[in-house]
Amino acid sequence: MKKVKPIDTVPAGLQRFLKAKPPEKRDQTRYLPPIKKNRSCGEAKDDNVMDDEIIKPSELPILPALFSITRKPPQGIINKVKVGALKVNEKACIQAGIDPKKVAATIDTFNLNCERLCLARKTVLEKLEEDFEVELANLGENPSDKEIKSVLKKMAEYSLAVNQDGTLPAFFTTIRAFFFPIAESILVQFPQNWI
Repeated sequence: MKKVKPIDTVPAGLQRFLKAKPPEKRDQTRYLPPIKKNRSCGEAKDDNVMDDEIIKPSELPILPALFSITRKPPQGIINKVKVGALKVNEKACIQAGIDPKKVAATIDTFNLNCERLCLARKTVLEKLEEDFEVELANLGENPSDKEIKSVLKKMAEYSLAVNQDGTLPAFFTTIRAFFFPIAESILVQFPQNWI
């Protein structure tokens, strides 16, 4: 049996959103063991070749966003909807000429809604919300719509910026969903080789 080493650093991609804490003070739910239920991406897919059944990252269109994120469960629905879960944006899929079933199969095949990833997305959403509240407070009482949109745009540009090595920031889809629709207007202006 393989021993699991304790994680003692925050993943580099999340450093923008999380302040590093000593291991004993970190939220241990973010570091669930890689049991079968929490395996994702290639580990969940295993060696199965499914190129015709799933969407590859290189096939994702810049616009529209094929995924959305559950930010808050609908009123009255408890424990059935995970905050941070990816959902298929059927309207966007149809607009892009991509079968929504293929996008759903991608979510299922790569186990993108495992508890570990949903908790991580929830943490990113909470941090973005917290940062927005701080920026909003800095505007003073009764900020104008223009000031609020300006803050959101500035935050979105920073958060969606391509890393120095040319890669997308971790949890890009989550960030994009948080700043929708402002994110879409920003992404259309980015260089088209961002994936």
